[in-house]
Amino acid sequence: MHPFYIIPTYRATQLAIHLAQARFGNEHHLNTPANAFRHALWSFLIAQKVYKKNKNVSKAVNWAKTITDLHEQIAPNKPLEKAMDLHNNSIGLRLFEANYTTNTTDQLLKLLNRETDQAVKITKAADIEINKNRLVFLEN
Repeated sequence: MHPFYIIPTYRATQLAIHLAQARFGNEHHLNTPANAFRHALWSFLIAQKVYKKNKNVSKAVNWAKTITDLHEQIAPNKPLEKAMDLHNNSIGLRLFEANYTTNTTDQLLKLLNRETDQAVKITKAADIEINKNRLVFLEN
């Protein structure tokens, strides 16, 4: 549908993995705050890179949501893990909408580090709704 968004999406994905790996090592593959960071970062970066192509915040967010939701549909996760990932992706998109003029990686990382430091551990799906404006994770 949007072939010009494929390369920016790929680059955003690579950058998100690189930055998460640099900050957290392999911990970002677990259900920890590092994973919440990576999901929010990934969705933010996809939207940011697509926005640079189309100059439309809404379309960039919709594309990033489509891609990250699709990933969660095909990824073999347990229901609570899937809900957590979808939620953290949404947090990244909300942060993008509020900060889409953020141009430097340092600014973005500072923003996401602050959000990660305030992430909340959850044990059930209802905890996500209670913490709808915060990153969430399952284990330390």
